[in-house]
Amino acid sequence: MDTKRFSRRDALRAVGLLAGGVALNSACARRVRPYVIDPPSGVGRNPTRFTPVNVARDRVIRTVVGLRPFRPSGFVVRAEPLADKLLVHNYGHGGGGVTLSWGTAYLAADLIRESGKTGAAAVVGCGVVGLATARTLQRRGFEVTIYARDMPPETTSNIAGASWFPSSVVNEGRRTPAFNAQFERAARTAHRQYQLLIGDEYGVHWRQQYALSDADNDDGGGMSWDYAMLRDLFPASRELKPSENPFPAKNVHVDTMMFIEPSVYLNALLRDFYIAGGRIRRVAFEDARQLGGLSEPIVVNCTGLGARELFGDRELEPVKGQLTALLPQPACMAVAASSRAAPKPCANRFIPSPRRLSAVCRECAQRQSHHAGRIRRNGVMPGDSRSIRRLMAGWSRQDHGPRDTEGPKHGAVRLRPRRRKA
Repeated sequence: MDTKRFSRRDALRAVGLLAGGVALNSACARRVRPYVIDPPSGVGRNPTRFTPVNVARDRVIRTVVGLRPFRPSGFVVRAEPLADKLLVHNYGHGGGGVTLSWGTAYLAADLIRESGKTGAAAVVGCGVVGLATARTLQRRGFEVTIYARDMPPETTSNIAGASWFPSSVVNEGRRTPAFNAQFERAARTAHRQYQLLIGDEYGVHWRQQYALSDADNDDGGGMSWDYAMLRDLFPASRELKPSENPFPAKNVHVDTMMFIEPSVYLNALLRDFYIAGGRIRRVAFEDARQLGGLSEPIVVNCTGLGARELFGDRELEPVKGQLTALLPQPACMAVAASSRAAPKPCANRFIPSPRRLSAVCRECAQRQSHHAGRIRRNGVMPGDSRSIRRLMAGWSRQDHGPRDTEGPKHGAVRLRPRRRKA
């Protein structure tokens, strides 16, 4: 497999430090001055101030591993008969499960409508895709029961980084015109739905993300296909002028995008599902034929990686991501930076969780064996946690002298400090 396809996009290749702009090493108990991005001339906005993030080892809360359900040819949304029932598949979203969940839920609901099938619906799976599908069906008048082995906070969705971008959903060489059309429709539908959920209640917020590059003549011409297709969904996108740039990189690109706090968001969806009369049954299916025994005439498969064994989809591949959570640092409200030049196959990101939780994520675009349960229990790699914290600490080393226009030397990072009035 070509692992480089697992980057968030070519313009945001590899390292993202989100929610603070820069990080601090373990010697950061002292007070740190914020760094500033001055607004463009004539815009009339206040400067953007970045508070460094404290990544000291003793602030780590936990480290967890999740597995993305990736299919090289892309996610599946299709309908087929199951005895006398209608079976609709909705799985295989790779790293875009949270992002695309509402969109593929709408696609699945449209297939049910087109079939003419009526009656109650069973949704198999209670992750973000299952919950979005269940809520979409409820909105369309269906009585819905969710059948699932795991519920929030036990699902893989609970440990997603969850910035709104459909990351790692297909190998570019496997794309087809039909997939492109399905992908774009799902992405644009999902984006509209998330806009309706902005705010603390659902844990969805607009934030800015800064993509750093040291490449010469980096004019964005190498952007990935998915970003090019959806570029209008990232408003106020621009390149920072050299006079605005506080980061240790030649080029800085700014995108405005939505970020989702999974623990808040999934609990809110679960609440809405119950309020609308939904029911949940804790059950683990070993064979697809067991679904034939359900009383509902409509079954929607949202099992993610489970579809590999349940429905024999051998194209599904578990892709590992590791996340380390830190103690909350309320002052870190801004979204920070990413590097377009980090080594493959791993991408490191710092994920913002406004006011509630700071989290460091090391995303490894790495195939695993298909014994998902074993990987979840034993797959934490302490070396990954150490390396991402060292990486972030490197971004925070302070030098309050003049900015080094030739770039950092020997791993040092130079940032422009806040200007003080005379």
